[in-house]
Amino acid sequence: MKGIVRLADRTFMRNESILIFADIADLKKEIIELPNSFTIEKITKKEDLAPKDMERFLSYSHPDFIKHYINEHFRKGAILWVLKSDGDIVSFEWSLRGENAIGHYFFPMTPNDVVIFDAHTWEEYRGHTYYAILVKHILMNLSKEGVTRVYTEVKARNVSGMAIINKTCLRPFGVARKFQIKNKLITTYLTPKG
Repeated sequence: MKGIVRLADRTFMRNESILIFADIADLKKEIIELPNSFTIEKITKKEDLAPKDMERFLSYSHPDFIKHYINEHFRKGAILWVLKSDGDIVSFEWSLRGENAIGHYFFPMTPNDVVIFDAHTWEEYRGHTYYAILVKHILMNLSKEGVTRVYTEVKARNVSGMAIINKTCLRPFGVARKFQIKNKLITTYLTPKG
């Protein structure tokens, strides 16, 4: 019986996400200095993704999946934010604004709300807080575009991801557990500990 309980705990923990939020009004207007040779690009359509960048994305996972993933995100109106060093992608994050932004949380989004999602930092660049620099840049840019709130989520087991988020103005506001029963997605919410 104990084994079944542990298995259930591990299963739920795998699907547990920390819900994270930032009120843009609380954002400190700081100048974000990029390390030498670093740039950040805001890409709004697939055609603007350089062939060299597409090759880098295709190395991230199965090429057919990545092509579909990129097409779907741009089709939905998502923006791709890319941090580069000497022209090579270091890290990326997607953002999506308004009511289209998030369907699986089941709380209302306004036209001035944004969700940032599906981030990745390549292995050779991890441990240098480059992702935190990218997020701060995104938040500063969104603040200039009239965005009032930003949401994201981090898997509960992603300790390093939470450590990086804590270096930004994003803060946890809840926990979501997602699981499927008979092909139906069930999401339950918990308040954060502490």
